[in-house]
Amino acid sequence: MDIDRLKVFLDASQTLNFSETAQRLHISQPTVSKRIQELEHDLGVTLFERESSRLKLSPAGQSLMPWAQQLIRECQKFQDIAHSLNECVAGNLTVACALLPALRNYSGVSSTTLKTPIYFPAI
Repeated sequence: MDIDRLKVFLDASQTLNFSETAQRLHISQPTVSKRIQELEHDLGVTLFERESSRLKLSPAGQSLMPWAQQLIRECQKFQDIAHSLNECVAGNLTVACALLPALRNYSGVSSTTLKTPIYFPAI
């Protein structure tokens, strides 16, 4: 299975338009169609139902979409770890903020924790 095919599948599942997916990914529309067909062949399922000019996710496509999203996220984590091995800092940064008790009464202001992946080359 090819990760680029999964990326095309995910984008096409959002746009439901192979031409728009091609523009967004800077590839040709025939390449989008080919990658989707190859992925469908590899998986042995139909990912999209094509009706004249409409495109919609098949039941199999709907079921596999969350798994494809997770695989893409895991590949990104893998790349982040590989970059960190090259003496770069990568990982999760947790920032916590505790507000003074006097400020807690204002609406929309609360204690919060922010977690985000970070990547800082050459630090």
